[in-house]
Amino acid sequence: MKKSAILVCGGLLSAGVLTACAGAPPMDEALRAEMKVADEMAAAEPEALRADYEQGRRYFESGRVERSLVEFDYAAYSGSAAAALRLCAIYGEGLGIKVDPVKGVFWCQRAARAGHAPAAARSRHLFQTWWQEEDV
Repeated sequence: MKKSAILVCGGLLSAGVLTACAGAPPMDEALRAEMKVADEMAAAEPEALRADYEQGRRYFESGRVERSLVEFDYAAYSGSAAAALRLCAIYGEGLGIKVDPVKGVFWCQRAARAGHAPAAARSRHLFQTWWQEEDV
């Protein structure tokens, strides 16, 4: 029963009916839109990548963020631009975890190279926020 509740909640979250599910990290409208873009990108990827991405999405939406990172990492290192975009947002915004600007910038740049331009802007923002230029 719990598994079907998670799937229903995830489907409603992706469809924009719900703004959050039990356990899912809170996100603003812009992040929800970005996650929807990642979901659409994943739908166009090969089946193996899509399966790992979907598993990561289900873990993320059920609040198991650390476990979702394992699935998204595997998919992203295997070539999933959608998973790279998810990791960019999770690490860069600290969705359910502590912000990790190094990993955030890394995955944002990977997503940007795969063709998602907003990820480049997030990468620049993270870099400017966390690494201020010092006078020499």
